Amino acid sequence: MVGPRPLRLRSASLGSAFQTGLAMGRLRLRPGFVQQVRRAPAAVQPLVGDFTGDSAVDFDDFFLFAVAFGSRETRFDLSGDGRVDFDDFFLFAAQFGKKR
Repeated sequence: MVGPRPLRLRSASLGSAFQTGLAMGRLRLRPGFVQQVRRAPAAVQPLVGDFTGDSAVDFDDFFLFAVAFGSRETRFDLSGDGRVDFDDFFLFAAQFGKKR
């Protein structure tokens, strides 16, 4: 479908499926009216390795990670094993350069 299309309903088309309410995309069809359905915005997943919160995994994040390397700072423990080590570095390196 390329863009919005007009919706035409005839009274004969309002069968039992429409009486119970049928959600299709952005419209909910009910007997006698068409109601716009509002969807909750999708939760934005954080960008792994973006420690500065600037929506990019870059050198600023790398410098923070490098300072935390060898520690137990949970913010930088990407693997969840309780320490910031090479496992975390490889996970960070896989994200390096990504932007949101």
